[in-house]
Amino acid sequence: MSKPYFNEHTLDMAIMELFEQQGYSHVNGETIHKEQTDRK
Repeated sequence: MSKPYFNEHTLDMAIMELFEQQGYSHVNGETIHKEQTDRK
């Protein structure tokens, strides 16, 4: 029996789902306002 395929994307999705179950919402990092001093 082979192991199920598990990668970083699968891990990220699982963690986001757990946080959403706790009442948190996911926001893409590209949509978050950043101060000019934070940009590289």
